[in-house]
Amino acid sequence: MKLPDGWINSGSNPEQYDMGIDENVLHNENFSSTIRCTTEKPDGFASLNTILPVAKYLDKRVRMTAFVKTEHADWAGLWMRVDGPSPGEPLAFDNMFARQIKNTTEWKRYEVVLDVPGNAKEIAYGALLTGKGQVWFADFNFEEVGNDVAITVKKPRKAAARS
Repeated sequence: MKLPDGWINSGSNPEQYDMGIDENVLHNENFSSTIRCTTEKPDGFASLNTILPVAKYLDKRVRMTAFVKTEHADWAGLWMRVDGPSPGEPLAFDNMFARQIKNTTEWKRYEVVLDVPGNAKEIAYGALLTGKGQVWFADFNFEEVGNDVAITVKKPRKAAARS
């Protein structure tokens, strides 16, 4: 499967998943991207992700939105990680762990909101699938929001060096 330009596949066991552009499942008349488990007993997760230039979001609160659809998903989600000057020590991270998308769902808009400190070096983001099933995602959007919009994790948890 062809990956979207600028995107990479990663995760704890990406070889157990097909990842890339799905020309058969559209959202707003555009191709979607997908992650699909290819084994009966998956161990871990897979992620399709890329990097967002950080400069315009320094010292801002950022809302990332995308549309997600699932089929028989053990759990899926969007994720965003704000990386700082120390490799392996993210400044903020949310993978929707507390808001997992499970089972079979139709297209729905989801969001992740994080603060981007002034010392941030990059924003990594994407979608993930843990276990069985399939997830499709499309139409990522980023916007600065005010402090009246709550971040989507109570206490941002640390992420692995690369999700």
